[in-house]
Amino acid sequence: MTYLAILAMMLIAFALVGWPLVGPSQGARRTAGGAPWDDLIGERDAAYGAIRDLDFEYEIGNLSDSDYQGLRDRYRSEAAATLQKLDSVVEESGVATASPTRAASEGYPSAKPEASLSCPSCGGTTETSDCYCCNCGAQLGQRCPNCAGATQEQDRFCAACGCSLETAA
Repeated sequence: MTYLAILAMMLIAFALVGWPLVGPSQGARRTAGGAPWDDLIGERDAAYGAIRDLDFEYEIGNLSDSDYQGLRDRYRSEAAATLQKLDSVVEESGVATASPTRAASEGYPSAKPEASLSCPSCGGTTETSDCYCCNCGAQLGQRCPNCAGATQEQDRFCAACGCSLETAA
C-alpha cells in the first residue's frame, strides 16, 4: 500500500512538472477579441527596444562606429517595415484615427506619424533625439522628454505640455 501511495505521488509530481512541456504554450493562445495589429505593435515595441539598447551599448563603448552604424541601419529599416505593415493593417481595418490622442486612449495605433521637429536656425527637419542639426550643425538645445518641445536650461516645466523638467536627485 505504501508503494502505491508513493507511485501515485510520483505520477502527480511528474504530471505537474511535465505539463508545461507538453501542454499548450502561452504564446500560442490568443484572445478572440484581439485587434489584428496587436502582434505588429509588439514587433514595433521590440524594434524600438532594440534600437534603444543598441544606442546604450554604443554610448558605453561596447560597439565600434562601423558595427553601430550597420546595426542601427538594419534595426531602423526593420522598424520602418513594421510601421508600414501596421499602417496598412490599420487602414484596411477602417479604424478612423483622426485624433491621435483618442486613438491611443482607445488602444488603436496612430495612423499618422508624429510631426517632425525643425531646426530653429535653418528650418531643417530633426529627430527628437538629435542634439545638433544635421544640416547646419546648430545646437538644438534641450528637449522636453514628454513632447520633445524646445526648453531652456533654467526651465522647470515645459512651456508646451507642462511636464516637469526637473530630474530626481
